[in-house]
Amino acid sequence: MCFPILPGKTATWKAFNQELGHSRKVEFDAMMKRCGVSRSRTWLQTTSQGETCFSLHEGSSPDRMVTQLMKVNDSFGQWFKGKMMECHGIDFSGPDSMSKFMVQNGMDCNH
Repeated sequence: MCFPILPGKTATWKAFNQELGHSRKVEFDAMMKRCGVSRSRTWLQTTSQGETCFSLHEGSSPDRMVTQLMKVNDSFGQWFKGKMMECHGIDFSGPDSMSKFMVQNGMDCNH
């Protein structure tokens, strides 16, 4: 998945990422596990059009992650979705809101 970072929100995104990997890691891991994801990796890429976050999610059913995230309604899930809206402008209200962030026709190779 790729998520453009809204203008002026890179520092907010970095702080959000830091929280997910440290102070809120247990909550994030539990939520992702419920969403069928066992491993998440994220990269920040600077382009001529601004900064973009690339995310790779692995697990038993990472393809259902988006639909599961739409259903999350606990306090951590609400905080997470709020941060995704703040940093990326992502609204988890329905599948159409997420389709523009999905990487299509990717390549998967083992070397």
